[in-house]
Amino acid sequence: MSQPIFAVMVGVGASTVAQWEQGNKKPSGASARLLDVIDRKGIEAIA
Repeated sequence: MSQPIFAVMVGVGASTVAQWEQGNKKPSGASARLLDVIDRKGIEAIA
């Protein structure tokens, strides 16, 4: 899945997803929790 599509699905900007992937920024709060759910249950959990 592309960064822009993933960004829309989790409700953040594409540049934020890129920064997470590059290790320049860490998700926090609700974003961190949502990413944990996606990691454990798959993207289908929020689709």
